[in-house]
Amino acid sequence: MNADSSSALGLERTLLQRVLDENAQLDPSGMARISRNLAAGDAAGDHREQERFLHDRYIDLRHVLRSRADRSVVDRFASPPSGRDADPGIDYGYERSAPSAVLDGRLVDGEPDITGWTASGVVCSSGMAALTVALHVAAYEFRSVHGRLPKVALLGDYFETTMLIELVSTSFASWSRCRSVAELVATRADVVVLEPVRYDWDLHTVDFIELSTAWAAQGAPRTVIVDPSLTPGVWPKQQLLTTLTGTDTATVIEARSALKLDQLGLELANAGAVVVHRNDALTAAVSDAETLRNARAVLGAALPPRSAIALDNSFFLDPDWRRTHVALVARNNEAFARALSVDRGLFETVAHPANRPRGADTRDGSVRVAPFTVLRLEDDDLLGYRLLLGVIRTEADRRGVDLQFGASFGFRSHRHETIVPRKRDLRCLLKVALGARGGPAMDGVIELFRDLHALGSMDAVRRHFRGVRPIELAL
Repeated sequence: MNADSSSALGLERTLLQRVLDENAQLDPSGMARISRNLAAGDAAGDHREQERFLHDRYIDLRHVLRSRADRSVVDRFASPPSGRDADPGIDYGYERSAPSAVLDGRLVDGEPDITGWTASGVVCSSGMAALTVALHVAAYEFRSVHGRLPKVALLGDYFETTMLIELVSTSFASWSRCRSVAELVATRADVVVLEPVRYDWDLHTVDFIELSTAWAAQGAPRTVIVDPSLTPGVWPKQQLLTTLTGTDTATVIEARSALKLDQLGLELANAGAVVVHRNDALTAAVSDAETLRNARAVLGAALPPRSAIALDNSFFLDPDWRRTHVALVARNNEAFARALSVDRGLFETVAHPANRPRGADTRDGSVRVAPFTVLRLEDDDLLGYRLLLGVIRTEADRRGVDLQFGASFGFRSHRHETIVPRKRDLRCLLKVALGARGGPAMDGVIELFRDLHALGSMDAVRRHFRGVRPIELAL
């Protein structure tokens, strides 16, 4: 194998050893055991064997951290005894409203100091729980100040976000879904929800320079809710807040998943994050820390104690660790997307922000990274994608490429899945999510998809792989 694989695997090993060293006190014997195994297997076998060895050691780390959390809560009740029978180590009466002061503090401590804005934040049980808290807090704050229900607008495409807004829409005067920055600004909404990289079939991006300039000139919403689950830490938060300082925007709320890109790809526990930036010039804003904690408790959105213990480590919500992980995931997925964009072929669309020509939504104010690539066939019917999945599985097995079939993104290893957004028409897309680890598996995934792309059409795929059976999908 090449020098690039050696370098990538060396980085993977260095990062793992650093995590072990930083968290040795959490489980001294468990961390020491992994360190010994890591040292004993150093440089053993070829690059593919080394990669699998390192993957297994990361799984060992995950097991140690999750087992520690399991042991800590195994004897706890969801509503533990109080008074003289209380356990002094338990600080909640109901698990659904358990505080997570250490992690909440870590979340806020990781925020940059931005003149004119004060931050508060809470960790929640999931990304959707975080967004639910954000929407309720935004509606509550607006009603308390203006005495009426807010008008809400969405510039985003994650299907569950749309469903959530619809479910809580009785708290709004109205809501609308927008397709562009210009349309969003024109709505004159009181509360705006947006995704820096939209979770649509083309991964369109929001130009924050265009957006903030328009709001400064034409009037800004009372509250802006940003869901950067695909791009935590890399959307232009400081630029947006600086531009909105002198406007009528009282709060900018970041609500996102803290599962995918805040945990080094280990998925220790589901989690979400809400950070409210309050405009100091607008004293009527009431979205303080107590409001957030109360909303989290009432909505049952608190982080379960087992999850809080599993996530009480050196890397969760640490800005430096997040930047490192996001950068590695972004680099690998950009490499994949660019490799498939050199020539036309099987995939009619290779959607990734790095591939989009500079235009209205890809100027300097747009985020140009993403944790996956969306691939579409010219004929995007379900049967074609099912056959393609069968071919991918067959070829990955034959070539010995570590490529899992599964949802989500931001792991250390690599995944792919077929998504059917609307069951009524069964149109499909293929999502390929490379993880943080470079090396032979990543190279193999890119080579596999380039070879498929070079076939040019599904007819050619059918001729070339006559014996392959389509994969059954649960719809």
